[in-house]
Amino acid sequence: MLKEIKNEILKIKSGQISQDFFDKSKNYLRGVTSKKKDEVFSAFEKSKSILINGLTHNYYEELYYKIDELTLRQCVEASKKHLNLAKSVIISCGPEQYETTDFV
Repeated sequence: MLKEIKNEILKIKSGQISQDFFDKSKNYLRGVTSKKKDEVFSAFEKSKSILINGLTHNYYEELYYKIDELTLRQCVEASKKHLNLAKSVIISCGPEQYETTDFV
C-alpha cells in the first residue's frame, strides 16, 4: 500500500496525471465539502474548527471556491513544494510490513 501511495505522490509531483483525473478529483472534493456542510453534526464541527483555529466565518465557503479555481499546474507546483516523502511520517495500523526506505 505504501508503494502505491508513493507512486501516486510521485505522479502528482511530476505532473503525470491527466486533466480528466484532476477534474474528477476536484469534483469529488467539492462533493465531499458541500455534503458535509449540510449535515448538522458536520456544521457543529466546522463551527468548532472555525473558533478553535481562528478561521474566518466563511472559511469553508472560500475553500469550496478555491477548490473550484485550482488548476492542475498549481496542484503540481504545490505538491513539489509541500509533499516531501523524505520528511513524511508513516503510521501503520495492521499487518503491513515496510522498510523506512520504501517511502523515500
